[in-house]
Amino acid sequence: MRSISLALLICLLVGVTRAHAEKTLNIGVLAFRDKAQTIQKWQPLANYLDLTLPRYRFALKPYTYKELEDAIERRQVDFVLTHAAHFVQINAMISLSSPLATVIERESDRPMPVYAGTIIVRADRNDIAQLADLKGKTVATSSIQGFASYQMQAYELFKIGLSIPDDVKVIEVELPIDRSVDTVLEGKADAAFARMGLPEQMMREGKLAPNSVKVLNAQKLAGFDWAFSTTLYPLWPFAAMTQVDDELAAQVAAALLMLPHDGEVARASNIWGFTIPANYQPVKEVMQALHISPFDQVPEFSWRDVWHRYRLMISFALLAVAIILLLLVWLALSRRKLRESEERLSTLIESAPDAIILANAKGLITGWNKGAQHLFGYAMDEILGLPLTQLMPRRYLAGHLAGMERIQSGEQPRLLGQSLEMEALRKDGSEFSFEMVMGSWVTSSGRHFSAIIRDISERKRISQELEAHRHNLEQLVSQRTAELEQAKNTAEAANRAKTVFLANMSHELRTPLNAILGFAQIMQGDKLIPENLRANIAIINRSGNHLLALINDVLEISRIEAGRTTVSKDIFDLSATLQAVREMIRAQAVGKGLALVVDIPDQLPRFVLGDDPHLRQVLINLLVNAVKYTEHGEVQLVVDLQPGQIIGFRVNDTGPGIAPDDQERIFQAFYQTEIGIAKGEGTGLGLTISREFIRLMGGELTVHSTLGQGSSFCFALPLPQANQTSSTVGTEYTAGDQVMGLAPGQPSPRILLVEDNPDNQHVAEQLLTQIGCEVCVAAKGQVAVQLFQSRRPHLILIDMGMAEMDGSQVSRQIRSLPDASDVPIVALAASAFQENRVQVIAAGCNEILSKPIEAQCLYRMIGRLLGLRYEYAGAGAAKIERKIDDLGNLPIELRQEICDVATMLDDASMLAIIERLRTDFPDEADMIAELVKDFRFDKIATLCCVSSD
Repeated sequence: MRSISLALLICLLVGVTRAHAEKTLNIGVLAFRDKAQTIQKWQPLANYLDLTLPRYRFALKPYTYKELEDAIERRQVDFVLTHAAHFVQINAMISLSSPLATVIERESDRPMPVYAGTIIVRADRNDIAQLADLKGKTVATSSIQGFASYQMQAYELFKIGLSIPDDVKVIEVELPIDRSVDTVLEGKADAAFARMGLPEQMMREGKLAPNSVKVLNAQKLAGFDWAFSTTLYPLWPFAAMTQVDDELAAQVAAALLMLPHDGEVARASNIWGFTIPANYQPVKEVMQALHISPFDQVPEFSWRDVWHRYRLMISFALLAVAIILLLLVWLALSRRKLRESEERLSTLIESAPDAIILANAKGLITGWNKGAQHLFGYAMDEILGLPLTQLMPRRYLAGHLAGMERIQSGEQPRLLGQSLEMEALRKDGSEFSFEMVMGSWVTSSGRHFSAIIRDISERKRISQELEAHRHNLEQLVSQRTAELEQAKNTAEAANRAKTVFLANMSHELRTPLNAILGFAQIMQGDKLIPENLRANIAIINRSGNHLLALINDVLEISRIEAGRTTVSKDIFDLSATLQAVREMIRAQAVGKGLALVVDIPDQLPRFVLGDDPHLRQVLINLLVNAVKYTEHGEVQLVVDLQPGQIIGFRVNDTGPGIAPDDQERIFQAFYQTEIGIAKGEGTGLGLTISREFIRLMGGELTVHSTLGQGSSFCFALPLPQANQTSSTVGTEYTAGDQVMGLAPGQPSPRILLVEDNPDNQHVAEQLLTQIGCEVCVAAKGQVAVQLFQSRRPHLILIDMGMAEMDGSQVSRQIRSLPDASDVPIVALAASAFQENRVQVIAAGCNEILSKPIEAQCLYRMIGRLLGLRYEYAGAGAAKIERKIDDLGNLPIELRQEICDVATMLDDASMLAIIERLRTDFPDEADMIAELVKDFRFDKIATLCCVSSD
């Protein structure tokens, strides 16, 4: 049904095209069989050209050999499609243009670009094993006019010196063509000439028993099981007549070459398609060698025949003549080169613009060119035979004479090949500066010298002027440098002003946000709030977090543009990072009904050296975007290992895709696609920040996307594998755990809150008291110092942006007090820049908590610093307590005692220590008891030693 519909569509399009065609073009096709069959085979090709070139109508004209030749001669056709030998014949009699393309036949649904002939004999004929064995034998063929069934085989015999019919007798049998093989099997002929593939076809049809025949000079074509005996030759050419203009010919050639091999046209014509024009010269050589028309009008005894019979003697004679000629030519060339060399040297000396002077070992001038005559003013007949001192100022005479005496005594000249600057005298007595290079050679008459002299008076004058200009230029450069330095200082001042502005904006924006989000979190935790108001509070919380994300993105872009974003090279647990990212995104994906697939290779190293926070932020940005824009299907995070300790990351989605024009612009700041604008979410900064982070970490973030199919964001980073030798101390939390309060059996920790903003005081105080902490508040730094001395808090929260005494000053004053070094201090910061955070840590703070304060982050940080145990929201009010990975909370003396007892394997003493720990360190006591029960004294000793380092 599909084929019928396609045929109807082609016919309809052909009809429409022909109705609007401007010109009809005739394609003359050789019909070596029935013309109806020829039209059936090639009409789909004409229809295809009609569709491809709608300005023309292509008419198919089948002709016999003679009819096609007459049509070409009368210019009744525009294009010709015939077999290779016929094309060569026509081209020899009537000049055609070069072929536009060559047909590729289809055999067994595979391309057949070439063809060949086959020589077949019975398999039991052991006396015929090679082509030379056919001498004196009889061969059968279906037609002596066939190129593949006769002429190619005859050419193979001609190449080995066998001629037909002198050496091999030929009989012509009736059609069909397989009668030639039957003649061999019946013993009426010794061999058969047939086209390639005939024996295999007869075997498939059951007309020929397997292994009953063999192929002489057997060769194989790659991809086919057929055997053939002759040289391969190209198939039918598609050629244009000379009256067809080049542009139309190029269009037709392009259409033929683009014909799909698996399309309806190619299959209907039983061809694979067309390829670039083949070389038909080998076909012509076969026809010339066999004297096939029109190459049959040649002498019976050609030069080729002479060479064939007497090539050995001719070769020796030609070699001898060539050697003699080469010797004569070499002698003549040597003499001519010598003469030319002498003339060239004389010409160079005379035409040289520099002065060239020759002298002997006595210092007498023996050579003088026109350049010397022009420079010094002496004619050649005036100067030859005079001493070189004639040209020297008096101050050089003593040195010159001493040098000549040394040379005459046999000493080697010391100034040869060196460039010298001196002064010389002209004929009129004036001095001038010159540059000279000396040379020397020895002949039978003694040592000789040459001097090439150039006047440098003008060069020296220019050099002096350049020196003056250089001095002026240096002054200008110094002046411009000063101006640039001033501009640089101005730019740096502007940059510092920008930095101050961003820091202030960060503090001013985060301070009210801290109150908004803080109170929203407090109200969400209040069980007395009705459900209808909880939805409104969730909107406030969500909108505040969106605004916070916008502020963070803008500040991050500002840091990047200012060049103040740096990357770290720390050891981190890559597997833990990927797990945390997966858990963070999983809820969003499940909420939208999407599958989240994380593909991590087993060989992925656990600990690597790199920047964990920035990598985590990039992966979260990409995955959040993928979930946000994908409505159906899945989101993938694929990690792969690459050579050179490179790890690749790829985030794929099945979302709507990104238009090609947008695929580079999405990395521009604040740019959003139409889909992103329709979503109404985001700032257009996430991808910009992610790409800059990846570049800072040594990679490049790219995107590959197809509309309607999804997108793929890829990058690769150098993350060398690292060795983790020390235990990791920290608190393990499950993603989504919500702290509800302190676990029973713990005293309420005293927290000193140092904050000058009343709203922020209220937020932080309620968040802390809500979980059972005892809070004392100081609005000023000096009050905080006094409260620390009087209340002795377990932990201090300090706002870094207070007005009178900032948090850094408060921290330093508290740290200077006795017994204050072990009290954890957490800085509440709204800073936008990393270096400000470094200053905070340097002021004595243990940790930094960014504003606005996120309640769960606050609780977990306090729990980690104070070793607290919490109750969490969940089914059955299950408790998830702090996991102790080492004994770092124990006093160092006690740790040393435990290490000594563990080393001695003294279980009694260890049990006594455990009982002492029950009061103040119950978790550590339980952990040591478990290890003692498993006889893991080695683990206890290791934990104590690691903790005490």
